[in-house]
Amino acid sequence: MNHIDIMNPNKTKYREYFVTVDSANRDRNIWRNTNQYEVKMQPDGSFQGATIDRAFKNVRSIEVINAIFPNANNVVNEMYIYLCIPEIDGVLESTNKIGNTALAQLVPHRVVGSFVYCMFDKDTHPKRYFPVEGVRIDRITVEFRKRDGTLFDFGLDNPVGLPIANIVQTSVTFKIVVRDKVIP
Repeated sequence: MNHIDIMNPNKTKYREYFVTVDSANRDRNIWRNTNQYEVKMQPDGSFQGATIDRAFKNVRSIEVINAIFPNANNVVNEMYIYLCIPEIDGVLESTNKIGNTALAQLVPHRVVGSFVYCMFDKDTHPKRYFPVEGVRIDRITVEFRKRDGTLFDFGLDNPVGLPIANIVQTSVTFKIVVRDKVIP
């Protein structure tokens, strides 16, 4: 979807991309658990993990639309889970160190079957604005962390060579806004 910069409607156009990253596509040789994994945006041909196959240049903002994770190991008894992306500064101000690095605080919205769904009201999506256009996102590392900073254990996936264990997979959907073009 395209939209116009409100401050300069005749100058800059932006494009929105909705990107879902799914732990099932990660490189299980490196990222054994689904609580932490890397997604490369446009890797070279030798990369074996999760990819988007497009580079995001001139990024204006990234926001969390929703997150899904297993209803495992009493996760619904946690007050919340932090979604951390080390490549992107956190947006929260918090009384604890890990909270200050988080992109989102995930509070269960509903449980459906074996999964917890965390959604945000339309105007409350956690969002990182970048002060200068020209930011490039080449990769993101998704981390689901407890308040104490440790990774939440959703359970082990199957070893490489066996089918993935669907019951422990995670997914996050982002909206990435990039500057499409500047009109003279």
